[in-house]
Amino acid sequence: MKEIKVEEVMTRNPIIIEKEISIMDAAKIMKIERIGSLIVRLSKNEYGIITERDIIYKVVAQGLDPAITKVETVMTFPIITIGPDLNLEDAANIMWKHRIRRLPVVSDGKIIGILTENDIIRLSPGLIEVTREVFEQTQPLVSGVRGYCDKCRKYDENLIYKAGKYYCQECFHKLE
Repeated sequence: MKEIKVEEVMTRNPIIIEKEISIMDAAKIMKIERIGSLIVRLSKNEYGIITERDIIYKVVAQGLDPAITKVETVMTFPIITIGPDLNLEDAANIMWKHRIRRLPVVSDGKIIGILTENDIIRLSPGLIEVTREVFEQTQPLVSGVRGYCDKCRKYDENLIYKAGKYYCQECFHKLE
C-alpha cells in the first residue's frame, strides 16, 4: 500500500457546487450523479464539503426546510485535504484519525479529485479492517443508554457503547 499513490485511486474531477444552492438541489445532484458528497466552492481556493450524512443529521433531523436551507449553513468547513502524491496507507490513516470518509485531493490550490473510503475498500479491503481495528480500540466506552443490545437483542436499561455498537452488560463482558 505504501507504493500506491492517492492519484492512482482517487475519483477525478469531483463535482463542485456553489455555496448558495439549496440542500434540496444538492441532494438532487447527489442522486443524479449517484455520489455521497459534493465539494462546495467558497472562494477561489477555499472549499467545504457537504455529505449525505450532513443532510440527514444537520437538516432532516433538525427539521430544517431543505428547499430554503443553503449548503453553506450545514457543510463541513474547513476541510482536511491531501496531495495526489501521498501514499494510500497514509491517506487511510488520516481518514481514521479524523473520523472522516472522504478526503479531497488538492494540487496547486485546486481540488483535482476525492479519495473515499470506497476507493480504498475497492483496492484493499484488508487495509480498511486494519485501520478500523485501531479506530475501535481507541474509541471511548459510553454507558447508561437504554435500548436493545446489538448482539442479543434484549432490552437493557444500561447499555454500553463500544466501537459503534450497544451491548448489554452480559454481552459486553463476553467481548473482553
